[in-house]
Amino acid sequence: MEGLKYKLKKNTVSFVVDCSVYPKEAINNTAFVFTDKMYVFLGKQTAAKMSVVLKAKEDISAKASARMVGEFHNELLNQTIRLQMVLHNKQLREFIIGSAMLGALGEKVALPDGGAGAQKANEDKFDALLEKELKMIEEESGSETDPLEISAPWKSKDPKNKKKK
Repeated sequence: MEGLKYKLKKNTVSFVVDCSVYPKEAINNTAFVFTDKMYVFLGKQTAAKMSVVLKAKEDISAKASARMVGEFHNELLNQTIRLQMVLHNKQLREFIIGSAMLGALGEKVALPDGGAGAQKANEDKFDALLEKELKMIEEESGSETDPLEISAPWKSKDPKNKKKK
């Protein structure tokens, strides 16, 4: 692995990750991915560097240990891009989930024109519907009726278990 500095010991490889290139969350996620194959030890060297030690759970060759450094860095890149996509698509995800919830309540959802006005209108509409539903639930919970016999145990609902009088 050219350009990557690492130290090899029996079944163990250690190296440093630059935190200015890879976010800490990506490093932690990558470490988690590797926990099924290796024991992973993370340590802070400086504010901008984190040390990583990978120790194999089984005996492996020095070449396989060195290969783990490259695999770790590939997964770091994968996790970093995944995090960037999560941040980039946050607004779209929120709109889709909000639209699905409004649709489930039977409301029509206006497609956003890309402006903040449409998004704000959808948020206000969703908040109003949510408040309405919560008030209905509060009003219903105050009464002692149980028309669907939800609170009754299963055996008492089953016609086979009812006693004849």
